[in-house]
Amino acid sequence: MSCLRLTVDTADADLASGALWAHEPIAVAEEAAADGRVSLLAGFADVATAAQVAAALPARWSPTLEAAPADSEWRDAWRVHAEVIVVGHVRLWPAWWEEDAPAFDGVTVRLDPGWAFGSGSHPSTRMALAQLADRIEPGATVLDVGTGSGVLAVAGALLGASSVTAVDTDPEAARVTPANAAANDVADRIRFLDGIPEDGGPFDLVVANIGAAVLTQLVGAVTAARAPTGSIVLGGLLMTQAPAVAAAYRRADPTLEVIGTDEEEGWSTLVLA
Repeated sequence: MSCLRLTVDTADADLASGALWAHEPIAVAEEAAADGRVSLLAGFADVATAAQVAAALPARWSPTLEAAPADSEWRDAWRVHAEVIVVGHVRLWPAWWEEDAPAFDGVTVRLDPGWAFGSGSHPSTRMALAQLADRIEPGATVLDVGTGSGVLAVAGALLGASSVTAVDTDPEAARVTPANAAANDVADRIRFLDGIPEDGGPFDLVVANIGAAVLTQLVGAVTAARAPTGSIVLGGLLMTQAPAVAAAYRRADPTLEVIGTDEEEGWSTLVLA
């Protein structure tokens, strides 16, 4: 995990905190700075994610990267503020809530993201989830690259995928994704790997919600994993980054075309087929 620190005027504290939460941090801690301003510390899955968020924030907040504190309690402080998130016919329900989920016309993912990315609060997660729900077919095979909490993998299985391969290099994802799969009774259809597999494909749907830099690095492996009639959903992109990423994927596979684009709060999700 990597952290991003902001030092802001008191009048900006709520605005800055809201801006950080919009990028789906693992946690945000607030404390008084020595100069009378407010210091906000937000934890993200890795340095690349923290750096991407820093670039999207106003320079006047002095965003800087730093190592995560040894004390882990602050990482769980967000749980008391968790909310139900509904994206179309998919509902994300905090798994630690004691009350039963009421009736819902769709699928409910009981989710505990732990310290991994993917609570559903980030626009890129919601857009990827919406595209997954719209495009998945019963019996489809799905590859979820950068699975984080496993939210997309579990949703895919609940929506009817026959098998989902969830890939991530984060040790926390390796713990959380199988746990969420088991909690939703789909463990038999989800396998977790630390790299894109050479077996098990090609996949009917490839979802990669991991940011422009990693998407560009993995362009060959992601395009090779797609079935000839399959689709690719690319997320975690700032709107300014989407054209270059789309061009890179079309160069790697000239048969691909951008068939859909979603945009929300400065973020973009692409669909190629």
